[in-house]
Amino acid sequence: MVTDLDRARRRRRLKRALDSITFNLTITWTPRSPDELATPWTVTAYLDDFEALDEGTSAYEPDPIFWMNGWLFPVLPHGITMAYALDAVDADTEVFVPLTDSAGELAGEYQNGTGSHLVAVDKVRLERQWRGMGGLGIYLAGSAFLLLSDYAICIALHPKPFELLEGREERDLSQEEYARATKKLTRLWSTLSAEPAPGKNLVIGPSLIGLCNAVDGLHARLSGSKQPLERSR
Repeated sequence: MVTDLDRARRRRRLKRALDSITFNLTITWTPRSPDELATPWTVTAYLDDFEALDEGTSAYEPDPIFWMNGWLFPVLPHGITMAYALDAVDADTEVFVPLTDSAGELAGEYQNGTGSHLVAVDKVRLERQWRGMGGLGIYLAGSAFLLLSDYAICIALHPKPFELLEGREERDLSQEEYARATKKLTRLWSTLSAEPAPGKNLVIGPSLIGLCNAVDGLHARLSGSKQPLERSR
């Protein structure tokens, strides 16, 4: 069990270790497979030097503190529509079908990015002992979106409080409890410039200025910096 004292200690040390966070992006692609309608991806984040201080060895292999997964859907799939691919891959991708137009293609308003794929986000998890750090989870998620941005013509999310469901069935939650958690999660995503979209979805559009500013602001707060990092645009 993580105590308030443990959390306070981690917060103090996190300020010094924040810039040692590393991300690993894994994309599983079978380019010649006619059955592959989408490409799964996973982003994992590690604090390389943080736990090593306790272990007293540079050979210590850290455990991931953050994990996020989803799919890349090509905007120009071969012989099928975007709506068909979203509907066919998984029940968790079907929720993004409202982002398509009457022809089944990704709606034009979501095709302004420089990438070639709809980046659909599935689940996001921050390890329990790292929660309550003052925005670490949303900072890591925003950083992961920036990592994926070169692929993205649009980044799409469907707010669902998966962490609330840990060890529970969705039917065990009251409608009020589920609605409150979903509303809170939607507000969190909106701090990363995610905007409402059809089907109770959220999208992060082609302009990453809002996302960059949000990530920089979170870094400044977590690290104790007086002002966000200056980026060249």
